[in-house]
Amino acid sequence: MTYCALARTWRPKTFSDFIGQEHAVSALQRALSENKLHHAYLFTGTRGVGKTSIARLFAKSLSCEEGIRAEPCGKCKHCEAIKQGRFLDLIEIDAASRTKVEDTRDLLSQVTYPPTTGRFKIYLIDEVHMLSTHSFNALLKTLEEPPMHVKFLLATTDPQKLPITIQSRCLQFHLQHLQPDVICKQLQKILKAQSIVFDEPALDLLAQQAQGSMRDAISLLEQAIASSPDTLDLNSVSAMLGTLPTDRIYPLLTAIASQDKNMVSSQLKLLEGQSYDYMAIIDQCIQIMCQITQAQLLDDKLDIEKSHFDNALIELSQKLTPEQTQTYLTLLLDAKKNLNYYPDHNMAFSTLTMRLMCFSFHTTSLTDLIKQHAPNLTTQPLSASNRPALPTSGHQAPQQSPSAILQSQPQASTSQAPRSKSSTHPTHAKSSPAASQSLASTPIKKVISWEDLMANLPLTGFHKQVFSQCILKNRFEENTWVIEVPPQYQVMLQDAAKKTIQQALSSAVGRDIQIQFEKMTQNQKPAPTPPGMPHHPTSSQKTEKAEPINTDDPKLQSLLSTLDAQITK
Repeated sequence: MTYCALARTWRPKTFSDFIGQEHAVSALQRALSENKLHHAYLFTGTRGVGKTSIARLFAKSLSCEEGIRAEPCGKCKHCEAIKQGRFLDLIEIDAASRTKVEDTRDLLSQVTYPPTTGRFKIYLIDEVHMLSTHSFNALLKTLEEPPMHVKFLLATTDPQKLPITIQSRCLQFHLQHLQPDVICKQLQKILKAQSIVFDEPALDLLAQQAQGSMRDAISLLEQAIASSPDTLDLNSVSAMLGTLPTDRIYPLLTAIASQDKNMVSSQLKLLEGQSYDYMAIIDQCIQIMCQITQAQLLDDKLDIEKSHFDNALIELSQKLTPEQTQTYLTLLLDAKKNLNYYPDHNMAFSTLTMRLMCFSFHTTSLTDLIKQHAPNLTTQPLSASNRPALPTSGHQAPQQSPSAILQSQPQASTSQAPRSKSSTHPTHAKSSPAASQSLASTPIKKVISWEDLMANLPLTGFHKQVFSQCILKNRFEENTWVIEVPPQYQVMLQDAAKKTIQQALSSAVGRDIQIQFEKMTQNQKPAPTPPGMPHHPTSSQKTEKAEPINTDDPKLQSLLSTLDAQITK
């Protein structure tokens, strides 16, 4: 008897044999049971998920001699002919080899003829996305309104290449990727039927390498059986696939997480000279990091069923922080993308391992950081003795010098703030803007004159220059001050500057003051200062107080002779 491949032997013969495609199977069976049949069906999905198999079973159900039914009998002449590929009314077309528009026209020229023996004339077009644009255009009209005896079954792995006009004329069923546990159960069923002893970890590895394709998994299983016919164990499957055994990949990742350079070096030396598939090893590491991420961030059970890997994966997840896991995952994905740029893959994997060791994360709490960088800093609750006093309305705080203020601050006791051995010498505190602001904002005892107020006003730079040119029109005791500003400063005095001056005056006087700024006239002269009003010295007063010029000064005489000038009164 001629040997048949396992993938062909275990191809589904009924709809109940399909695994993992219940959504498509149930919809087709319901349509067959109720006899609500569309004229065109489109089956999409990756390779090896059952697109052609489900299309052939659907053709069997349409052509079965016992009638249209949800499950074909599989015993009649039509079912046997479809199984053997010799049914005349099932025309299977490989679109990859018949892409020309002439082939499509020849195909459509036979559409009008009725079926020979079956109930329908069924056109099964595989890899339909390979047809040319002209072939799709020639197929459009017939696909939209075919004769009653014609059914179209289209299959493709790349539906994005199909024109939207083709997709809109079909009922589309997307066959999904199969989960590794679903594939593993099917592999167990096949091995039990073959009476082959196996280890479950080996089947887990085969299911993961299949990447959602049942046909690929069965083909890999057949190759593994040929490699080790007696027992299907993990080591033989790993050697066949070129992957690193799990009893070596977990120690390597653990050594990287623990920064154990000697262990990493010994593991890398074991890899030298071996014919490993480093792309597959990187995929293994990526899968492990994804499982650790799920365990760390989602607080969920690990996505691996009962196996001897559980303890190793849990121990590795406890050594890594979530940030370190995500960094490793990013580096692994980047290395997989750039693997072919290295001179050889062994060098690439060794470089990747050393890059992973360069990233280590040590988290420290805020309290530990404070103790490390400021050991003498302690926090104390505010009590009545050290709570700062705030100025109240109607109460003027006494003016203090900066040295008196510093001396009056409460000092931390030695019991509350222990000193380290390195702090035997006194430390000099650096002055900060906040400290200078608090000193300058101490309320003065009583405002005597405008100059006295200017001296105690916490203003600097532009604000001080503008305020020194202003004139106060009313008394100091009033709560609303009217201040006149020279015209040249009127434009520059914006709302922010006004607010700063108002806060500075309120802080200096010790009470809230509302200020109204007015523009000073060009020829305005200050009026006589009444009692309680600010004193503004006039220009004549400033001239009287000026010292007389000594015309007998030798330096002045030398300057006058050099400039050929003279002094006039």
